[in-house]
Amino acid sequence: MNQDVRNLLAGALHDEPALGIDRDRTLAAGRRRVHLHRAAVMAGIMTTVAALAIGSLAVGTTLSRGPSGEPPGGPTSSSSMVTSQLPGCPEVMRDEPRTERSVAEGRRLTEAVRQLQIQLPAGVSMEPFAEFCAEEEDQWTTSAIVHGPNGDRTVQIKLRPLTVQPSDYCPEGMSCRTFPVDDGSTIRVVENGPGDPDPSFAITAWRHDGTHVMLRDLPWGGQIGPAPRNTARILDDDALIALAMAPQLRVEVTAAQPPPANERRAAELHDVVAGDGVLPPGVSPVRNGAYPVGLLEFYADTDGIGYTLYVDLVDAAGEGDLFIAIDSPARSDGETLTCVGRPLCEQVTLPDGRPGVFIHDDPYGQPATTFMLMTKAPDGALIRVESRNLSASAERRGEPTSRSEPTLGLDELAHIATLPGLQW
Repeated sequence: MNQDVRNLLAGALHDEPALGIDRDRTLAAGRRRVHLHRAAVMAGIMTTVAALAIGSLAVGTTLSRGPSGEPPGGPTSSSSMVTSQLPGCPEVMRDEPRTERSVAEGRRLTEAVRQLQIQLPAGVSMEPFAEFCAEEEDQWTTSAIVHGPNGDRTVQIKLRPLTVQPSDYCPEGMSCRTFPVDDGSTIRVVENGPGDPDPSFAITAWRHDGTHVMLRDLPWGGQIGPAPRNTARILDDDALIALAMAPQLRVEVTAAQPPPANERRAAELHDVVAGDGVLPPGVSPVRNGAYPVGLLEFYADTDGIGYTLYVDLVDAAGEGDLFIAIDSPARSDGETLTCVGRPLCEQVTLPDGRPGVFIHDDPYGQPATTFMLMTKAPDGALIRVESRNLSASAERRGEPTSRSEPTLGLDELAHIATLPGLQW
């Protein structure tokens, strides 16, 4: 058992009564808490620029399309979905189906932000904001280039209806401060540590008007990659905070609240992963005893925020395991997939075009190696699919690893993560 699971299990057992402890259920809960912690480390502001008018980040791996040509989540109704986003939106966004409501709100926000009067320092100019494009359903993004005496920088803005409470989480190595403002809103400011080659500044605003603003001030203008970075800030903290709180950025649609995790949906998710072709040939799932439900069945958290599946895998090379976690879109709101702080990590593009991060956990003296793929479902739920080179059953028996690599590699994890219907 990994040390972090041991620690969480010990903490869970500490508050349990002396009798009636369900050790298997407690272990499963502890393992999920480990993955929630890992997800929190992976989430936050960083220098990841999504496909905007300013360009796209290169990704480390592009996976081939799987056998299913249907988009994740199954077919969508043509009567409720459109593809006619504003012509200035990147092609990768224009081709994604969005509701009429989401596209209309992007058009309205575009008109509103272009009426915004921004006070600029002497010698500084700012290009008009690009179209607000529906990066995801009910999430809109835009950017503008700021020209300063020493070079250019880019201001990127993402907007969502407010569905989460303010957080003071601070990524490791960053400088953070969180504070209230007079109108009842809360602001968090995060900056890169000193000496970072790509200094960035970010603001998250949980606004009293029901808008969730994520603003980044990034050290490049117009393009990324080999272009020279402008490490000198052009707009100061006050100017960027004022921009994040501008009335023109108010979102006027209300996000539909996702239902809590429940047994009916858990049974539907079982059907998604229990079909033929989900696991590679020769790999068999085995119930591991460290999980409170049956083989290839999802467990709906009692707090309603997630589904998990945990099963051992056996093939000719030995034993491993498979862990799947699906977090509520409300819990995943605002999380960014990034490799910052994870040296054994690469950004990937999945077969259906979704971004993800693939993490190869260095065992650091622990008995098992973990491969983890993180991505977001079309409905905004955070999905994590993991495989180790040690089964939970062998771990409970105190046995060593029986194989050098986890049972499932990147391609197999990506196939599972993009199964049609694997979402909230």
